[in-house]
Amino acid sequence: MLKGVLKSYSATIVAIFIAAVSAGITLHYNTVLGAVELVVVFVLLVYGYLRIFRNFRRLSQQVSALNASMRLDENERKQFESYPFAVVLCDRSGNVVWYNHKYNELVIEKCDFDQPDIMDCLDVSNLFETENLPYSVDADIKGTYFTVMPVRHDEELMALYFVEDTQLKCFRMAYMKTRPVALMINIDSLEHTEDTYSHIDFSTIYAEINKIISSWLDANHCVFRRYSDERYFALTEYDNFSKMTAKRFDLLDLVRNYRYDGQDSGITLSVGIGMEPTVRECENSARQALDMARGRGGDQVAIKKDDNFEFFGGIGVKKDKRGKIKSRTVAAALCEIIEKSDHVLLMGHSFSDFDAIGSCIGLAAICESVGVKANIVVNFETTLAMPLIELCEQNGMKGLFVNTEAGMSLITDNTLLIVSDIMRPNNVESRELLDVVKSVVVIDHHRMAVDKITDPVLLFHEPYASSSSEMVVELIQYAPSKPKLLPIQAESLMAGIILDTKNFSFRVGVRTFEAAAFLREKKTDTVRVKKLFALTEEEKSIVNKILLSAKICDNYAVAFAEYKDSDIRKLSSCAADEMLDIKGVEASFVVYPQGSVMAVSARSLGTINVQLIMEKLGGGGHQSMAGAQLKDTTAQQAMEQLSQAIQYYFNSEV
Repeated sequence: MLKGVLKSYSATIVAIFIAAVSAGITLHYNTVLGAVELVVVFVLLVYGYLRIFRNFRRLSQQVSALNASMRLDENERKQFESYPFAVVLCDRSGNVVWYNHKYNELVIEKCDFDQPDIMDCLDVSNLFETENLPYSVDADIKGTYFTVMPVRHDEELMALYFVEDTQLKCFRMAYMKTRPVALMINIDSLEHTEDTYSHIDFSTIYAEINKIISSWLDANHCVFRRYSDERYFALTEYDNFSKMTAKRFDLLDLVRNYRYDGQDSGITLSVGIGMEPTVRECENSARQALDMARGRGGDQVAIKKDDNFEFFGGIGVKKDKRGKIKSRTVAAALCEIIEKSDHVLLMGHSFSDFDAIGSCIGLAAICESVGVKANIVVNFETTLAMPLIELCEQNGMKGLFVNTEAGMSLITDNTLLIVSDIMRPNNVESRELLDVVKSVVVIDHHRMAVDKITDPVLLFHEPYASSSSEMVVELIQYAPSKPKLLPIQAESLMAGIILDTKNFSFRVGVRTFEAAAFLREKKTDTVRVKKLFALTEEEKSIVNKILLSAKICDNYAVAFAEYKDSDIRKLSSCAADEMLDIKGVEASFVVYPQGSVMAVSARSLGTINVQLIMEKLGGGGHQSMAGAQLKDTTAQQAMEQLSQAIQYYFNSEV
């Protein structure tokens, strides 16, 4: 093509060259005049370049069209020319080889010489490789919109039919911009703030928070109403919603950063957003999204569109916002459900730990007080709580623990399944059991996940609780059946609390110590509990080797455990915990092989939300403790994916 251009426009090129030389000579004698001449020559050169190549491209297309027309018989040419819409024939490389007069009129004449070829935008070469061609693709030429329908003409040519539908697409874009979007805003921890401040101070804080919310909604062109002390409902259009998203819902920051007399007010927001075709559907989706945002700990925005969720925020340090009334209500409802069952099966998550097993043991005590037999389903080969199970069996609790096969044999039409310390169906101890039992109760303290167990008969979810064992202790305290805990049962619950709080260091609230005090009254042997966490000399050596391999990057540490020990999951968690003792480290990550997958154990002091990082890898957990499993991944790939997830977290500025 370049040779053709040089040959066809040699005179023009020579003239421009002479003008450039002349400008250079002038520049030598008169700097200002020479500079002006050079600028003029440069503009002419650019214009000439674009004009020449545009004309030559058209000329090439016309020549190609002439050649291609030789391959079409008279009837085909007449048929294509008679169409009221543009038709193009192109080869496998995406080059136009023939087009009718309508294409020349609608497309070529409207293309600027600095505009890319429309065929490049359509990526025609890919269409030849596609077995099932798409029904249509869209094209835009200077504000004129086309629907392009590709059809194979033969093995070497593709026919593209351009249907001009600018008005229709403009209507569609206008509709997309004005689609309804519903927002539900909840002011978190309002009661806690009211109890903390005097009436006058609280009124001032409450008025300022409402002013911030109202001003933000008004600035984003929302129609809104406050329909309770802590709830707002707002409607806006999709175009305004896009601007909110671009600013990453800065309303969260405005409220979180509000100070009263120089002190943190402790107030955050939970926002649910629904986007559906109708206002009624938007409201329903916004309500579900708000439940999801609150279930994940609040201080965040949850957006529900169709069946998908997207989240913003969730970085603040959470305060205990629970009330004991809910525990009383759930305890009464749970006892009533258990009474109506003829047998109860309990289970935690896969690779069950002290919290999962400890909470199940506490729930078994409630079942016993009601007079219904209960069994705990455990995978004895993978559980991390085997020391606790063995201790229980040595203290008169033989027969309580069964494997999945034995659990399946106990199922009747009136069997109740209680799932503790997990709400994700793919991560329970036995998915087979979950799919068979008709009535399911879920008790969990982890942040709510999108893929949660659906339609449980009872859901007790407290993302502010330190552990599931703490939640079960409260159920035991308020259960109408008045369960009597044995010392070994109390020690099991204490072990669960100690595990998830890292010996009362993380996620500890007033209610955590209240639960621990209640268990201590039941003659808990704290020395025996401590021994459950003891490591052997060999295990301690592996943990130290993992620590030595850690690499510190800014304020976080990453290590890889290349050991195939049967307890590598437990040891990696221990290593992740101990890395937080390194000065300057606020988050730690340990990647380790676990069977056929690569797993990640993540810990944080609270300033870095490891849950959001693990969610990018398909996992989850808490702000300070989370994990993930990466299937079909090598160690190097796992480290790279982890690094990308960490960088995404820091770069997103959520």
